[in-house]
Amino acid sequence: MGIDKPSKAYSLLKGYVDFCFRNFYKVTFLRQETMNPNTRAIFAPNHQNALMDPLAVLSAFKWQPVFLARSDIFANKTVAKILRFLKLLPVYRIRDGFDQLAHNAESFRQTFDVLDNNHPLTILPEGNHEGKKRLRTLKKGFARIAFSYRHENRNKNDISIIPVGLNYFNYHKPGSPLLIRFGNPIPVSAFDAHFRESPAIATNALLKTLGEELRRNMLHISEDADYDVIDTYVSMYASMALQQKMGLPEIFDRQKEIIEQLESMEKEEPAQFSKVKDATGRILELLQSQRLAVDDAGLAFMKDNNLKIFSGFVLLILSFPLYAFAWIQNLIPTLVLHNLLAKFKDPHFKSSVLLVGTIFLFPVFHGLQTLAFWLISGSWQWSLLYLASLPLSFVWKYYWQSWFSNLQKRRRLFPIKGKVKRMVEELVLL
Repeated sequence: MGIDKPSKAYSLLKGYVDFCFRNFYKVTFLRQETMNPNTRAIFAPNHQNALMDPLAVLSAFKWQPVFLARSDIFANKTVAKILRFLKLLPVYRIRDGFDQLAHNAESFRQTFDVLDNNHPLTILPEGNHEGKKRLRTLKKGFARIAFSYRHENRNKNDISIIPVGLNYFNYHKPGSPLLIRFGNPIPVSAFDAHFRESPAIATNALLKTLGEELRRNMLHISEDADYDVIDTYVSMYASMALQQKMGLPEIFDRQKEIIEQLESMEKEEPAQFSKVKDATGRILELLQSQRLAVDDAGLAFMKDNNLKIFSGFVLLILSFPLYAFAWIQNLIPTLVLHNLLAKFKDPHFKSSVLLVGTIFLFPVFHGLQTLAFWLISGSWQWSLLYLASLPLSFVWKYYWQSWFSNLQKRRRLFPIKGKVKRMVEELVLL
């Protein structure tokens, strides 16, 4: 069976993963309704957040796209079978060894079969991830695949490239917003004249067009700009705008304007940019003095008082027995998950490990705990009730901890709330 053939098992797994992903982030799609997922196309997202990026694209439609991934993750035969079930095909690079490049012929043949069947591909054209609001150099291998299908395939079929802008408000924080913007389709046939002149010219032209369209649909801070200052500014603005109930598309548009204005200011008005840099630094220092992060600045714009915070803590105390039960029931998978997290040196795998670990570890341990409960109690009725309580306890544990964390932040912010609000408002006016 071809890798693009629909699979009921895959569909069930995807439904579960999509549900978990959309509960990890608050996902908003823009121009999703204009896209046809069942077409001869390559979806090309920016790549900032490890495994979360392909999962973000996957969650957009009821579809089963084929992904291209680097070959080294296919080294183990058992893992390779799992990856094929997940509809991943290997792509070999020069760093894998010149002798390995010949294997690309089989991957490309399967890729062409997928596209011939009007089935989409997903390729991350940056190759690897970097946790910054910035589009990096696009890899030429992506364009070679598109042109090979267009010009070396006997049917000479056209193919479209679909740019996908992934915009995370916080890469690792569960419950944070994620805006996914679909750009204008780019027909590969538009570069036929370039290709007749030279494949290299066509490749550069396609990558330039794709880069422009991706930057239009994502937050992009130029390499020659002061990244930390601009990133801090737009993050503070987003935090404030979210508290003021502004929509994600409007926040995104304003963030794009801010980035453009600050980059221009840095070049043309360095003295004014220095004031912005000093102001963002002072706000950040003030927040850090209370163990708060940059995206906590928006809490200063929340209508709050000591009575609300106190009543929140009272409710937490009253509900603590339920939390204690939930904490105990989920202790073992939580410890295993934290141990897994410690093994990853790249911090931008944090959200990926959290999500994937939660998706698979907790159901397995909940099943084992239920089996142990049944062996001890001998009652299948009570065992079923216990099993039903476990996912509910996990959800309650998550929301109780989020509630507690939010109240703690509001309590720590309270002594400096007025000052932070005033400083952020003054910063926006600079």
